Amino acid sequence: MDSIDVRPITEADVEPLARYLTHKPNAQSMRNRFAEVGAGRREMLVAFLDGEPVGAVSIGGGEAELRPGALYLFALDVAPRHRRKGIATALIEAVESVARGRGLGAVDLKVGVENPNAARLHRDLGYELHGENVVDVWTEYTRDGTSIEMSETCAQMRKVL
Repeated sequence: MDSIDVRPITEADVEPLARYLTHKPNAQSMRNRFAEVGAGRREMLVAFLDGEPVGAVSIGGGEAELRPGALYLFALDVAPRHRRKGIATALIEAVESVARGRGLGAVDLKVGVENPNAARLHRDLGYELHGENVVDVWTEYTRDGTSIEMSETCAQMRKVL
């Protein structure tokens, strides 16, 4: 059986994550995310499968201030070849554990309306629709470091802990 471990990100995790999470964050995106960790704008947890970094999730961010009493979960990524192995579930459960440890009563997230697999996973883990759909906007970085403004219509979900 594969062993999944989740822990806070370290600088040494940034480049390996960029290699494994090739579907979204590249090296520049991961460096920027890690810089936001250092600046206190987000926290990140990394999932390891048998010692290999295969997923990451962010918590906090600017959204945290808009959601009193809840921890905001975002930027959940799992390496494509390691999906459906329980990694996303382990990351989500780790975020829930952090929220409980901080005395918070809920975890909030947004999921793209065109991502039914992610929405199903969250529902299976006890998340429910919470509020109206919103347009989420963020910056992605191409392999050459060029920034692109991205947007996606998202459903808001919440799990009461």
